[in-house]
Amino acid sequence: MKYQKVYKNYLSVFLQLFFKKEASLQNDKIMIKVILKDGTKLNVPYGWVVRFAEFNMYQNENVTNLALTQNGIFFQYKGIPVILDPARFSDPETVFLKEDYKFLNVKDRDVIDVGMNIGDSIIYFALNGAKRVIGLEPYPYAFAIAEKNIRMNNIQNAILLNAGYGRDSKICVDEKKITGSSAGLMSSENGGKEIPIYSLKTLFNTYEIKEAILKMDCEGCEYDLLYEDNETLKKLLMIQIEYHYGYEKLKEKLESAGFKVQYTEPRKKYNPYASNPNMSLGNIYATQILH
Repeated sequence: MKYQKVYKNYLSVFLQLFFKKEASLQNDKIMIKVILKDGTKLNVPYGWVVRFAEFNMYQNENVTNLALTQNGIFFQYKGIPVILDPARFSDPETVFLKEDYKFLNVKDRDVIDVGMNIGDSIIYFALNGAKRVIGLEPYPYAFAIAEKNIRMNNIQNAILLNAGYGRDSKICVDEKKITGSSAGLMSSENGGKEIPIYSLKTLFNTYEIKEAILKMDCEGCEYDLLYEDNETLKKLLMIQIEYHYGYEKLKEKLESAGFKVQYTEPRKKYNPYASNPNMSLGNIYATQILH
């Protein structure tokens, strides 16, 4: 039904998606022929077709003039034009239409975005007035798309790092792996690209950050927060974390660093792309109360 809502040839679109699904997991350039409701004919990547249909499942007064184009998904957010390459695996509709990060007050503040994926959250924070946004994405595939999206939207205050979060170290990752929002960081068994892993303490020192907002969605790396010292954590004003294996230890750690912590109850999910596929998911919302 969601394809029927946006595509004139919805039955053909559905069949193309079905028969090309397996190939699209290995090749993000698999193309799908669509006819939009206004009669416009396009031949665009698989992921764009899926995500455009998902975009149209939600309503938000801040998002207008939604359109699928030859250059990506176009819309206006609070009147500001945005164009996205949504890639094969992403969910930018949760960022802009559901506004999952509206809890965070980023205006005039530095934001550290751990798990930026294709850069949609970077753009969201920038358009909501962030002073700087420092984004970490370990996988080269998603990082390259993030760079493209930041460039297309002329975001000037973003610092993009092809890096992971955790205890300071290095790791080799698969350069060719098509990854998305559900891909945890795993070392490549057959070599690959060496990338750095940065702790919050290192990021604060390197970029001379005095206070910041933290967003984390990194499929398990959030538990490395347990190894950060409390003095580092106290430099954070607000935190939003998607937790993947329970909230208890994170809640205890953040409260010891002076945060008021709220959380959603965990829900079970099986993620075959994670090192531990049996997840217990939810969100943590924390506000520093000692400032």
